[in-house]
Amino acid sequence: MPIALTAGLSVDEYLDRSFDPECELLGGETRPKPLGTGKHSKMQRRLLRLLEAEFGEGRVEFELSVRIGDEVPVPDLVVLKTQSPRMYRDVLDEPPLLCIGVVSPSQLPAEMLAKCARYHDFGVPFCWVVDPVTRRAWEYHRGVEPREVTETLSGPCILALSDVFAA
Repeated sequence: MPIALTAGLSVDEYLDRSFDPECELLGGETRPKPLGTGKHSKMQRRLLRLLEAEFGEGRVEFELSVRIGDEVPVPDLVVLKTQSPRMYRDVLDEPPLLCIGVVSPSQLPAEMLAKCARYHDFGVPFCWVVDPVTRRAWEYHRGVEPREVTETLSGPCILALSDVFAA
């Protein structure tokens, strides 16, 4: 049975429930995770393959919830620092090496970059934001202002945008 969107939940209360639509816990409130589209899904899959080629299957996950204090955002993809990360109730409980947001039609890149600031505060060193519709990408590394990239995404690895946006 779907649960109504709720404010004031603890992380444990959030993890004890299921939500329809799928929600993140941000700022003490459950917020629906934007629905992906075909382009969004294809971009996630392409990035997953490219990153698995760099880091191996055991270090790249998609839609893995991350516990950041009293919040639980759900990045589209993460690259884990190790194959055996610290987990809390099946939720990542340590900063990954890289968080990636794939922009959905109902989102703006600026919203995704704001999420990256949360990730940086948690200790995530690298964030990427990729928009499959406009074929634009940004990197936002801890301690540096976000910037739109035109040729490569950098950080823990380098991916050419020509590969990221390949047909």
